[in-house]
Amino acid sequence: MHAVEVLRALGETGALEAVEPFWSESMAALPPGPLADLGPVELGRRRQLAGMGAAVGGVVQRVAARIADDPPLRRLFWHCAWRLNEAPEALSFDHWPSLRGALGDDGGVFYLLAGLAWVPRVEAHHRHLGVPLTVTRATCAQVHSFSLNYAAGHDGCLGLPRRQLSWLRHYTRERYFRLGRLEFWLRPYPGGVHVYRHRATGHVVALAEAGARFDSQGYLPRPDAGGADEPLQEAEFAADDDAVRGRPITPWGRAEPGTVCLPPAQWERVLTRGDLCLQVHIPAGGGLSPEACRGSLQQAVAFFARHFPTEPARAIVCGSWIYNPDLERFLPGDAHLVAHLREVYLYPIPSGGSDGLWFIFLQDAFEMATAPRRTRLQRAVLDFLAAGNPWRCGGMFMLIDEVPAYGTQPYRRQWPVVGLAGA
Repeated sequence: MHAVEVLRALGETGALEAVEPFWSESMAALPPGPLADLGPVELGRRRQLAGMGAAVGGVVQRVAARIADDPPLRRLFWHCAWRLNEAPEALSFDHWPSLRGALGDDGGVFYLLAGLAWVPRVEAHHRHLGVPLTVTRATCAQVHSFSLNYAAGHDGCLGLPRRQLSWLRHYTRERYFRLGRLEFWLRPYPGGVHVYRHRATGHVVALAEAGARFDSQGYLPRPDAGGADEPLQEAEFAADDDAVRGRPITPWGRAEPGTVCLPPAQWERVLTRGDLCLQVHIPAGGGLSPEACRGSLQQAVAFFARHFPTEPARAIVCGSWIYNPDLERFLPGDAHLVAHLREVYLYPIPSGGSDGLWFIFLQDAFEMATAPRRTRLQRAVLDFLAAGNPWRCGGMFMLIDEVPAYGTQPYRRQWPVVGLAGA
């Protein structure tokens, strides 16, 4: 059966363009008999490894049997799992069919089963890297974390969001692990700021990269974000044997006006684009208590030093709505998220008007009028936006050797940095 025939049988021909790539390749690999990814014993083992309790086992097994007994669904499922795990390149699942016509409210379980088919690939990757089983179990729990997002956006139904499915490929190809509350990915720093440390005092300052275009408040609006049509000021950065000149960024995540000059004899560059770093991702569920964050960061530093000693990371970094510097303006001062922001060095990143709102409201297309107000965070964000405020994302870094200082606001307590001189 060709892709169009399968989709026609399921009443989903509108998804052909999204589904068709690599169809012939996956069908060539389709086993003639039962699919191991749908076997009841193996599914139970994978479900447990992915942190999903026995309460969902009945639904998982029932939908797996339904797919196994339906030739079009079986072919589509194989193609989905093969494309996630084996295809030569990553492709989005955003526009794949919801399968409500074929599976009703269980349409999301189809993609959850594809997520469970990913679990043995993580196991194999971790065995190759010599990673402990405890870390494998924690990493595989991303399936459960994604299912929490699906449940929140679909009235408690079981499933996995199509838009998140392709992300799972990273865990089977990269040095990417869950360690405590947070996930960490060893990779080159994608850039955003140049970071310098004073050789005598240890004070740290971030400078904007050349070409960054700031608005009057010191943020980086994206050209496609709309909003006020104000002129933007382009940052300059230059470094030679005599001086480093650039626009400073405060730990609160805003660019200061003007340019500073750092004498290289006094200032050492400690992070720049291309340096190895640990990129953080924050799975759904579990909160962000100071204790959980501190423990996770400390665990990550020890884990990567032990397992990848020849590739030392310089910093822990992230770009996300979670590091929106405006969160401190409208969330309570005792909120765990606010406490976390105070411990890291924030910096501006290009932001649109709705970046990251999906993770807060779980709407396919964000609409203020219909967005849920169930949580304190949802209510606070909606009130902030209703007041006419722009929505932003933000970046952060924490240097590896400063992780022990987490809990003392190491960057804010040293600001303003002594020794910054205007260029």
